[in-house]
Amino acid sequence: MLRRDLSRGLLAAAMASRSSITQAETTLECGKPCYPPTPAEGVNGVAPSDLSIPPGNVLRWGADPTGAADSTKAIQRAVNVGWASGNYAVPWSGKGGATPVVLFPPGRYRVTDTVTIPTGVTLRGMGHPANTASHTRIIMDSSDTIDNRDKAIFRFNRATLDRSVLMNAAIASTIQELEFWYVTMDGTFDEPFRGRGIPFGKYPNGGALLFDVDATDTRIVNCVFQHAPAAIRIKGVPRGPGKRGDGWTGDRGVGIFVENCEFDASCTHVFATGSELDLQFKECQFYDSMHRYEGCTGRVVYQSGRWHGGAYVDAATVRNDFLKFELKAADIEVGTKPFLRLDRAKLIDISQNSVLGGISGVSCIEVTDADGGCILSNAINDSGSDSTSGAGIADFAAAIKMRGCQHVLVASNNITATDMAAYNGFGILCADSTRESRNNFINGNAVSVPYNAAVHDAKGRDYINASSADVLGINYSSHAADTHQIARDLPVERLGLRAVGPAPSSREGSVTLFVDGADGCLKALFPSGVVKTLATDS
Repeated sequence: MLRRDLSRGLLAAAMASRSSITQAETTLECGKPCYPPTPAEGVNGVAPSDLSIPPGNVLRWGADPTGAADSTKAIQRAVNVGWASGNYAVPWSGKGGATPVVLFPPGRYRVTDTVTIPTGVTLRGMGHPANTASHTRIIMDSSDTIDNRDKAIFRFNRATLDRSVLMNAAIASTIQELEFWYVTMDGTFDEPFRGRGIPFGKYPNGGALLFDVDATDTRIVNCVFQHAPAAIRIKGVPRGPGKRGDGWTGDRGVGIFVENCEFDASCTHVFATGSELDLQFKECQFYDSMHRYEGCTGRVVYQSGRWHGGAYVDAATVRNDFLKFELKAADIEVGTKPFLRLDRAKLIDISQNSVLGGISGVSCIEVTDADGGCILSNAINDSGSDSTSGAGIADFAAAIKMRGCQHVLVASNNITATDMAAYNGFGILCADSTRESRNNFINGNAVSVPYNAAVHDAKGRDYINASSADVLGINYSSHAADTHQIARDLPVERLGLRAVGPAPSSREGSVTLFVDGADGCLKALFPSGVVKTLATDS
């Protein structure tokens, strides 16, 4: 029912408008070169405004690369033709057919309303993104009297132009080599950066790219996003059948692949609410702004790339239920907010990241209610620098902080300090009486930050403070002349007795092995509570 033959709809649209185009042709002067109107261009009911420009170019329909005129209608007409020229007579027939491409020559294009993008269209800038001499920039303009910031620049739609047929169950489009801007609160088209930034929450529908329909195999490549309510806005596409923003039913969620894009200062880079996600970001650069997830499910993957200027991820202010959350091999600079706050995911993979803190005393990674996965091989520097003391352990900053997590491997993380400040937090913190962590394995971590144990308690739990239900293996810290194993002063029951070492049998029953960091000895704890030294740590 969702994949219907579209030939009748397209033919009717073309035939109905053909007479008006033929009449308009007689009034157009066409020199050399000359590209007469094509059958697909009949969908607009008017002839192109410049026949010297080949089909597939927004200039053919009157788009103004100088920004002097509003290009909204011209871009919409070019996109309509792009869609109508595709091989959609028999969807999914396997007969092939080139994906229609709509070209944007270098320039600044002013828009004042949303352009609807049908499925299967590629939009491609002909300039170089972020190159001021040769860029293709689309700017949503606003003024003192007209505020267009709550409008999307591009909104995707699965239906045919006359809305008589649903093209497919999900859109499949590509956006390449384009820049997207909004005018800031006190800015103008010519000075879009001037004045205050766009505040979060004021424009919930605004976004350079709006997805409120199902999407699969949608790609965003080599694009730049500046000063938007959201660079990518996703809303109302939950798991399971339901009506979407285009009025049709869908059940696939939003799948987007984003590669080599630059996300500059905006209100949010990604703002996703109430949706099933399959997002992958690869080799992207994020600057200064938030990634906000609220009530979402599915998968979110960040691979490599750079986070700087205080960019961060907030997936915890409103709870989520991700199947998987991955953040791997990134270069990260922590700002005034915790870099990653996540609540919740069945599987996490936060590994091989290089993190520089020191700007504020916040935590680096905070994860709540993860059911498995790893926080592995991260290099975290200056996390918790000049942090404030908390009312309780759960309030303190930590380089890695877990609440209510289980079956997570926390291993081979190197937590260091180059800024000699006051470190009142922890290296790794899992002890939270309101959300106890359990069955996590914490092993092979090195903490050299001079966290201040005197602020916390007399047990020396300034480096790693694990839940009593977690398993604490061999971890190390080194500060000045004091080199020791983590938890050297912890009572034995805090060591995660079930898996510290093999449990040989004795006449008293099971014996648990552990390493006493105070003297570096391997010891055995017997059921009676007797502790015997077995070997020294040489």
